Amino acid sequence: MEDNSNRLNKLFYAKDLVESINNYYKYGISEDVLNQKKKELEQIALKQIEIFNIRNIEDLYSFMNNIYGFSNWEVDNFDNNHIEARCSNCLLSEIAKKKCYYNPCNIFCINLINIFSNKLGFQLEVKNTLWYNIECCFIHHKLNKDIL
Repeated sequence: MEDNSNRLNKLFYAKDLVESINNYYKYGISEDVLNQKKKELEQIALKQIEIFNIRNIEDLYSFMNNIYGFSNWEVDNFDNNHIEARCSNCLLSEIAKKKCYYNPCNIFCINLINIFSNKLGFQLEVKNTLWYNIECCFIHHKLNKDIL
């Protein structure tokens, strides 16, 4: 069971992230910030994968569940070439929707998962997100090459 101070820290942090997204849109810099964050992630992804000991897609989603503690990802392997991840709860998305702010999914979740997934030898297909549906559903398709 999560203690109240930890839950409160997550709420404040999620609120701050949501407000930052709102400011990116408000000041017309959202695309610039998104592109800059993508570039930075591309440059440091392999090192972060190594530091956080992310060896596969399952580890990636465990990392996503633990790094912020905002989401509840679950992973299912269809076979060696396809992996599905689902999330039915995301604090960041929930707060953004209640505040009528902009979609936080790309900048704080999808881009990281996409870049890390690619470095692990998979291509990400985003089927659904909580922003538009009742759950996130991401499919990872094995590329024909081993990256790591």
